[in-house]
Amino acid sequence: MFAMLGLAGCYAPKPGDCAFRCGSDEACPSGLGCDGDGFCRTSDATDRCSGVDASLIDVVLPDSALPCMTDTFDGTELATYWNPTAVGPAPTFTVTGGALTITDAAVANTPSDTTKSWIFDPDVDKGNQMAWQHPIGTGDFSITFSYEFTSSAAAADLAAVGVTDVARVLDAYGGGMDPSSVTVGRAFAHIRVPGGGGDDDYNWQVQEAQTFTRIMRIQRTAGMITVVVDGTTVLTAPSSTSIQYVAIIALRHRSLSTVYAFGTLRLFQLDVCY
Repeated sequence: MFAMLGLAGCYAPKPGDCAFRCGSDEACPSGLGCDGDGFCRTSDATDRCSGVDASLIDVVLPDSALPCMTDTFDGTELATYWNPTAVGPAPTFTVTGGALTITDAAVANTPSDTTKSWIFDPDVDKGNQMAWQHPIGTGDFSITFSYEFTSSAAAADLAAVGVTDVARVLDAYGGGMDPSSVTVGRAFAHIRVPGGGGDDDYNWQVQEAQTFTRIMRIQRTAGMITVVVDGTTVLTAPSSTSIQYVAIIALRHRSLSTVYAFGTLRLFQLDVCY
């Protein structure tokens, strides 16, 4: 659920266990601690990390001067500070095992092209949003989340985490998407250029396996938004938007009368710092 964070911190382990090498000053994602072998571990881990990829990323955490809050999705119910129907209908989801799992979502109203369901122009297309209010305003912030996205060749869908203004306009967001019914998913990130109609926006994406796991951070420092994926900066752009909400976005793709399947998003942890 929700807790204040003090920043200090795969074997069939809990999500995140053995998935990251410790960063500078033994930094690890919240909920994990640095062990003697240089891996980020859960507090109840006993066995040593084994069979892990040598390319595991070093952890880079937000500025510790920023107060942080986290949702670890413990328990069996979504925390009451989330509004599941902030934009559009709520998705089909469960909360269990330290994860929010979304297994289905509705098509979304898409003003930029009413024959489809997607986010083409985030000036007007908002998707379906679950929202957690955070009156960040125009100042610095950082949101960090670890997630798993699964899609299939028959599916076409989008699931992401992002930040919005008071009108629920998405300023920056990222996660997993499958824009084609003949491929599987992609990791992606998007930063809006206000008034650009979507054409001038900043985009990053990479083809993935049918199921993939990433850790993503969206942060703003001195008016510049940066998206970091697994320790690598993939996007940077100016932003002066007054941020008011953190949103989880989920939608099925529709083209004319054809509605495509939705895969699965598992969100393990969400840290919000500002």
